[in-house]
Amino acid sequence: MKHIILPTDFSKNAMNAFRYAQKLFEKDPCTFHVVNCYVSLESHKSIYATALDWDAPDTNNRLSSEQGLLQFVAKVKGATHKPWHSFKTVSSARMLTNEIKDLIQETDAELVIMGTKGASGLKEIFMGTTTVQVIKSIKSCPVLAIPENFNFKEPLEIAFATDLYRFYSQSELQPIMDFANTFKSTVRIVNVTAGTESLTDIQKFNLYTIQKHFGAIPNYLHSASLTNSISKTLELLTEELDVHLLALLNYPHSYLEKASREPVVKKTAFHTRIPLLVIPEMSMATTSKRKREDILATV
Repeated sequence: MKHIILPTDFSKNAMNAFRYAQKLFEKDPCTFHVVNCYVSLESHKSIYATALDWDAPDTNNRLSSEQGLLQFVAKVKGATHKPWHSFKTVSSARMLTNEIKDLIQETDAELVIMGTKGASGLKEIFMGTTTVQVIKSIKSCPVLAIPENFNFKEPLEIAFATDLYRFYSQSELQPIMDFANTFKSTVRIVNVTAGTESLTDIQKFNLYTIQKHFGAIPNYLHSASLTNSISKTLELLTEELDVHLLALLNYPHSYLEKASREPVVKKTAFHTRIPLLVIPEMSMATTSKRKREDILATV
């Protein structure tokens, strides 16, 4: 049984992300944990207790949140409901990121799926979006961001963007491998370069390790010359390759970010036109009990 966390602010964007999740796991027994965080009457002045992209009216109390969740789940079930899919609702006055962190530990969830809206200029710098905040805060579970108005497509082509300067464990690559095995996908390993330089010995070794982990999954290396930004380069390449899912590992001080001085994951989350899978850097301190056991079993 898979456990998937689906935060919602009752917007069309959140509904679209939920529809995507239903189709993505159409054949899998799943429990969808639908989460809404509201501003309590006691703390209505705090913007941090709720999603920033709130669209629904009268959402500042528990009753509205609980009723909204029931209506939301009723809508997403509709005619596409599968008997092997179940739903649990969580209404909370806590910060959304804190609620998600606890749910991941309680349910051993393997994925958080959220809708995301594009942003630019001052909004991107000062405000951001709820999804980007979740991506930055969640360190124990991958986050799948679904762009606004994106219609579901099976991820037959997956791009994995990496600078190849980091060693990847099998646990970190497992979310990509799971999607690739389920949908018989091809993985495009994308290395963004500043010029035409060849791979270093370190990069060659890390590429070899990645491909060894992928095993029988078809995979190919693609080098992309840096344009005005890494996020824009990835956007252009994924369009050229007709990619249906872009994957990134979220870890601090990556070579890509050092070289470009660009917050790559954040910028890509804002501007991607296809689903973005952000995988956190795995560590024994932040992984769930089951995942820790899996890692130890391979040592």
